[in-house]
Amino acid sequence: MRSKGMEYTLKLFHIANSYGLENQLEKTIEELAELIVAIKKDDRDNIAEEIADVEILLDQLVYLFTKEDSDFINEFVAIKQRKVERQMKRLEEVEEGMKTSLEDCVAEREVEL
Repeated sequence: MRSKGMEYTLKLFHIANSYGLENQLEKTIEELAELIVAIKKDDRDNIAEEIADVEILLDQLVYLFTKEDSDFINEFVAIKQRKVERQMKRLEEVEEGMKTSLEDCVAEREVEL
């Protein structure tokens, strides 16, 4: 028996394979535009829907690009990790200047809860 996560992934791959890379690239552009409009309008309900659409398509693009080039997924993951680390360093510099740390933010959040 397959897990729900596996079922979702197989469905996602089937959809991606059925439409193909070029079509899903165009569809991603459309969905990104719809997300931009929803964000500009501050339409929270629509933002959630559009983020879901964009995320589904991005997952398909990662799959389709990886299918063409097996190194793509490793490069993609490494780039994401590098970008997060770079942003953390930027935040640390700002926080140091403001005498605020990640731990302080967490502590403040715990007090609110």
